[in-house]
Amino acid sequence: MRSGHLMLSMLLVAVASSAQAQKNNPKLGDLRLDLSVPSVPAFTSLDVQPSSVSKPGTVRELVVALSNGVTRDGELQSGLALEVSPMKLATNGQEAGTLSAVATALTPIQLSLATNAVVTEGNTSNQLAFGGRYTIGRYDPARDLKLAECLVSFLNPIQLKVGDEIPEPSEPREQSDAGLDTCRKIHRSANLANRGFEIAGAYSWAAVNDPRVSALRPLKASVWGSFSLPYNSFTAPTAADSEAYRKLIQELSSTTSTKSQELEGAWGGDLTVFLRYDRNHSRDAAPATNDLFGALRLSYTSDSRGIFLEAGARQKDLGEATDQGKLEAPIGIGGDIRLSNGTWLGLFFGGDARTGNLFVLSNLQWAVGEKRFFE
Repeated sequence: MRSGHLMLSMLLVAVASSAQAQKNNPKLGDLRLDLSVPSVPAFTSLDVQPSSVSKPGTVRELVVALSNGVTRDGELQSGLALEVSPMKLATNGQEAGTLSAVATALTPIQLSLATNAVVTEGNTSNQLAFGGRYTIGRYDPARDLKLAECLVSFLNPIQLKVGDEIPEPSEPREQSDAGLDTCRKIHRSANLANRGFEIAGAYSWAAVNDPRVSALRPLKASVWGSFSLPYNSFTAPTAADSEAYRKLIQELSSTTSTKSQELEGAWGGDLTVFLRYDRNHSRDAAPATNDLFGALRLSYTSDSRGIFLEAGARQKDLGEATDQGKLEAPIGIGGDIRLSNGTWLGLFFGGDARTGNLFVLSNLQWAVGEKRFFE
C-alpha cells in the first residue's frame, strides 16, 4: 500500500502547487527507459516491421526463403524477413523431451535475416542485416508442464455421442471454472516477475545505389544484454508426482484456503540490469562512432498497482574526445494505480540528472486510461 500512497501524494502535491506543472501524457509508457532486448534483432537493426515473417521449419524451406532475398545475379531483393531456429532444423522438429541436454540448451537460439531499401534525396540505400538472440529462463506458458497439469486436473470431460444435447452448466462445471481460475491466478503470479537472461546481436551492411551483395559495406553493429533477478509472493508448488500436485491445486481452489488468499494478493518484483552497445559506421572516411548505454530498474507489480525506480547512463562517441553534452544520466520513478475496473491512473517523474533540473514539477506527467501504462 505504501507505493500507492506515494504515487497519490505525488499527484496531490502537483495539483496543489501548479496546474500548469502537470502534463496529461496519453503515451506515458514511452517515458520509461527501453530495457528490452529485441525479439528479432535483424529487424530492429534496419528499423523495419515486416507484415509477414518467413519461419522455415526445414532446410528446403530455408533455401527457398533465402532465394527470395538474393537474385541469381547476386543482387539484394528488398523485403526479405526471415527468422529461424537452427536446432529445430537440425533435429527435424523433435519434441523437447526427446532431445539431448546440449540440444535442449541450444534450442532457444534464434537467427534472423532482413533486407530493406531506403530512398533518401534520390539515393537508394540497399541494406542487409543479420541477427541472433538467445534466451534463458524467461517464462513460457506453453512449456510449463505444471500449468498443464493444473488445467487438466480441473477439466471434467463429458462423453457425448452424435445427436446428444449439450448439458446445462452444473455444479461440476462450476467447480471446473473455479479451478481454471485458480490456474490463471498461479500463472499470473508466476509471470509477474521471473528470472531471465537475454542476449542479442545484429550486424548490418549497406550499399548506396548498388544492389549487388559484393558492394555492401558495414553499416551498424549492435549488442543487447539483460538479466532479471525476481522475487514473487507466491511460487507454483512443486511435487514429485501429478497426484500430489493435483491435491495441492484443489487446496488452493478452496475458499477457506490461506494460500488462495495469497494468490488473490499476488505480487512480484525484480531487479533488471541492462546493457546496450552500438557501433555506427560512416559512409565516408570518418571513424566509426561507439555508443554505450547501461541501466538498472527496480520494480514492484501487483494486480492493482505498481511502482518502479530506474536509472541509466548513456555515453555517446565512446572513446572519442567527449564534451558535457554527450553523456546523459536519465533517472525516473513511475507507476500506476487501478482506480476501478477499467480505469488506471499512471504517474511518471524524471529527467536527466546531469541537467540539474531533475526534481521540478514540470517533469511530473500523468494519464488516466483503460489499461495500465507501464507493463
